Amino acid sequence: MKKFQSLIAFSAFSFSACSGDVVESYRAAKEDSPAAAPAAPSQAAGPRDLSWDAPAGWTRLPVSGMRVASFGVGGRAELSVVALPGEAGGVLANVNRWRGQLGLAGVDQGGLDAQTRRIASGAGELLFFDIRGKAQADGTSRLAVAVLSTAEQTWFFKLAGPDEAVARALASFQVFLRSLRRAG
Repeated sequence: MKKFQSLIAFSAFSFSACSGDVVESYRAAKEDSPAAAPAAPSQAAGPRDLSWDAPAGWTRLPVSGMRVASFGVGGRAELSVVALPGEAGGVLANVNRWRGQLGLAGVDQGGLDAQTRRIASGAGELLFFDIRGKAQADGTSRLAVAVLSTAEQTWFFKLAGPDEAVARALASFQVFLRSLRRAG
């Protein structure tokens, strides 16, 4: 009986403590571990350590979120440039996520290897994927994506839009990819 009374008292306290409509969040600095050794300076490319030549006719768009750069390409295609730390989930997982966005089933490593083209650039070799799927609410039905992996991060260059718009932009997109180089 005593356990039952304790449970009722605890429940009443819990529900009364959560009656407010205000949600508050806080940011706290991460404390350094005293046993941690200082990190060596990174020699890998950072988000501003690549440069490129945007083809004539491309329009620079405002960046948002994780984007390092955005371009309007031709009529209805758009290029986003994103740099994420590490392997960013891996190439296979990202390709399957993009396939899912276009209503396509995922592929295994063998299927991925069959779809992969390689493009050389001054910044390193890029893996290139051309993914066509079902039209989405925004009209996107095709993604042409290049992935550049460095020691510290992964760069994604994603051209998205309706199939015909991406098809018209593919040649200039590949010229853009070949122009990638380390800044400095």
